[in-house]
Amino acid sequence: MISTSYSDADANNLPIGIQNKVQTGAASEGTFTITLRHEPAKPAEGVSDGDITNAGGETDVEVTLPISIQD
Repeated sequence: MISTSYSDADANNLPIGIQNKVQTGAASEGTFTITLRHEPAKPAEGVSDGDITNAGGETDVEVTLPISIQD
């Protein structure tokens, strides 16, 4: 398991997403997706928690990487 959280914010205390904290859990394998979104609606529901479903804007780059967490 892996979890991320924003560690940067703009003047309105909305996440920017350039700096993040990553925490790993138990040993596992899976994928990790990084998305760069152009002009998202940051105040939209769930966006500040990392759910970009309601963010709008346009995806500039989206990369999915394989990940393996080991003990």
